[in-house]
Amino acid sequence: MFIGGIMIMAAAVGLGWGNPLKIRKTLAEIYSKANGSRTFWLGFWINSLGSVGSSAILSIGLILYLPPESYGLLGVAVLDLAATVVVRKAIWSGARKAVT
Repeated sequence: MFIGGIMIMAAAVGLGWGNPLKIRKTLAEIYSKANGSRTFWLGFWINSLGSVGSSAILSIGLILYLPPESYGLLGVAVLDLAATVVVRKAIWSGARKAVT
C-alpha cells in the first residue's frame, strides 16, 4: 500500500522517474497540482494507511511473538509512525498553503 500510494501521488501530479533530491525545485508546482487532484489525495491516504499499517503490524508482531527483551524494537515502529505524521503534516500544510 505504501509504494502504491506514492505511485498514485506521483502520477496524479505528472512526476516521472527522476532524482528525488531535486524535487525541491518543483514543490510549488507539485503542491498546486496536488491540491486540485482527488487522485493525489487518494494516493496520499493510501500511502498513509500503508505506513501506519506497517508500524501497527510490526508492533503487534513484536508484542505477540517475541520475548519482552525485544520490546526495545518498538522504538523503530514509534519512530516510523512519528516520521509518517511529520511528513504527512508537511505535505498537507504545503498543499494548503499553495492555495492561498
